[in-house]
Amino acid sequence: MSLYHYSIQRYLDQWFGKAEEKSGQQTKERRQHAHTRAKEEQRKRDEQNQQQSKGHTYDQKHKDERYFETILGLRPEKTPDDIKNRYRELVMQYHPDRVAHLGPKLREVAEQQMKEINEAYNFFKSKYGL
Repeated sequence: MSLYHYSIQRYLDQWFGKAEEKSGQQTKERRQHAHTRAKEEQRKRDEQNQQQSKGHTYDQKHKDERYFETILGLRPEKTPDDIKNRYRELVMQYHPDRVAHLGPKLREVAEQQMKEINEAYNFFKSKYGL
């Protein structure tokens, strides 16, 4: 039997539901590999999330005014004008348009900083009605 004929016969067998046990075993192995890949991808995502959260001194539930003061670099005796001015300074420094020409790692750092700065400013905005 030629290779061409064998390929056509195998295709027809699969098409009509007469697939060999070997293909059933291969399907089972593919499912196991897909499951293993999914677990590996989840583990990588978890590691990335842990690395991103290492720089924080407080976890998400315990963020308070002192935490946000440190992000914006403010002293405890701050005024609403101090908050606005410091926010504008930091935004000019870390804005994505300002760091677009830098490497991808620096852009990621700047993006993370901007998220934290915006979170801190939104906290003070809601607290002091800025």
